[in-house]
Amino acid sequence: MIFPIPTYLYVRVRGVDHIKALRPGKIKLSHLFLLLAASLMLITGCTLLSMLCGMMNAQPSFTLYDTFASANDGSVGATIRLILAYGLLPAFCEELVFRGILCTEHEKHGILYAATVSALFFAFLHFDLTALPVYLFSGLLLALVMYVTRSSIAAMVVHLCYNLFGIFVQAGLSGYCRSTGSIGLLVVLLVALLLLSSAFFCGEVARILRRRAHADLLDDPEEISTPGLNKLPARQWPRALLAAFASPAGIAAVVLWLFCFSTFIGVLFYARSVTAYLFGDNWASQTGYKIFSLLMLFIGGIAAYTIVWKISDIGMGIMTIINLAVLLPMGGQALKALEEYLSIRKAEKQAK
Repeated sequence: MIFPIPTYLYVRVRGVDHIKALRPGKIKLSHLFLLLAASLMLITGCTLLSMLCGMMNAQPSFTLYDTFASANDGSVGATIRLILAYGLLPAFCEELVFRGILCTEHEKHGILYAATVSALFFAFLHFDLTALPVYLFSGLLLALVMYVTRSSIAAMVVHLCYNLFGIFVQAGLSGYCRSTGSIGLLVVLLVALLLLSSAFFCGEVARILRRRAHADLLDDPEEISTPGLNKLPARQWPRALLAAFASPAGIAAVVLWLFCFSTFIGVLFYARSVTAYLFGDNWASQTGYKIFSLLMLFIGGIAAYTIVWKISDIGMGIMTIINLAVLLPMGGQALKALEEYLSIRKAEKQAK
């Protein structure tokens, strides 16, 4: 009742017509992939942050507000109760209050301000300072989903997916983290899924905003084609730039830039190591590699995206063929090494 009563009073004070400001719009079919990517991004990101905060070993089951622990005896009735009480109702009520009411009330100061305030209140609601980074991340991501889709229902769906993951999967992951001393493979898998879902999420955000901008252009071409900064006084430029960066498109652009930059660093380091292995770690080979890399980055930045993707596809195909040609003959050795490793771990556990 901590959510329905304030929501009812808010609607009574603001008026029924104000309900539209809470963005109770329907989810469009074109937003499906965005919601899937956001759900995977939320699950993997929160799981990694939970590991960093030491929460995975301390939580044997899914808890609500660090007070109510979920319990399931395996029956159908208990499972339905868990889904309703720990999955559906918290997702609906929390998103209605934090992404609906709080964001609506504070977005007059900017979208970034509204998302931050709602995320902070959302984090403090769960009464666990250790998990503050987890809830801040989830609050910001859910606010971004709501603003991009213009629907608080979309944020509820993503929130529900995370709650269902917590109910049915989190206990197993916590048990795995407690029982094994090596979670490196799990961390690598989670990081890979987080990066993959982040890239797909940013791509979907860009697609949705680009389509929306095109629709607005068709509705009012004169307003859209009006220049921006050159129509403003110089003293208003910083505020206009800050508002642009605080918009969903600006946030998506910054996230996409950070992802591309980190990808460049990883791929270029990998290429440098390969160059040193093939041609030696000397000045001539490394200088030639750097010049070639800078040239390809420049060409990739100005060339048509179709050409870039074709080059990427050709490179990925060549890499796959070479890797398969090397991995298939070494499959027996890899399985033998795995068996030796498992036997050693088994012997160590028996010795303890």
